[in-house]
Amino acid sequence: MGMLNHEPNKQKKKLDRGTTVEVKNQVNRGEVLGERSFTKAVTIPINTRVDNHIRNQISALLNLGKGKS
Repeated sequence: MGMLNHEPNKQKKKLDRGTTVEVKNQVNRGEVLGERSFTKAVTIPINTRVDNHIRNQISALLNLGKGKS
């Protein structure tokens, strides 16, 4: 039923998108990433079901050097 009222030559008003976006301070990728460094932390495979909060606490303790991985 929608195609019955279709007029392909009908003039439509264009949408106004508001003001144009202008970049004031552009940053290059090198400033954001800095020097390329290797990843210091790796994902540890988990075999048992552990609450995510406990897993984060254990990961924090390992990062502090309080345990052996």
